Amino acid sequence: MKANGKILRSLREAHQITQIKLADYLDLCQCEIEKFENNEGSLSLDQLEKCAVLFSCKLQALYNEEELDVDSKSIYPTQSHDIDLQTMAMINRIAMNLSLMEEIDTQSFDESLRVESN
Repeated sequence: MKANGKILRSLREAHQITQIKLADYLDLCQCEIEKFENNEGSLSLDQLEKCAVLFSCKLQALYNEEELDVDSKSIYPTQSHDIDLQTMAMINRIAMNLSLMEEIDTQSFDESLRVESN
């Protein structure tokens, strides 16, 4: 199954990130981003994972729009043209990990309540 370039384009545009800036972040040329967004090219798994972290979404969301979490905890400054994508990706990775830890903590708490009620 191939990742969907239109999904990447919509994420990129929603966060006001240019193709050039995304290409720099992925160590590609702008034409490769353009081809991918037009579903004429492909990105490596590593590049797709970097995009998922940058846009704070699951990797599967780049393949299937239904997987896209619109309530994700991604963090972006209001002046997107000045953002450092490496820094934003690190911040979003922390936010995603925190969200996962909270989910695990809630599951553990729920499980401990079930054990106590038995």
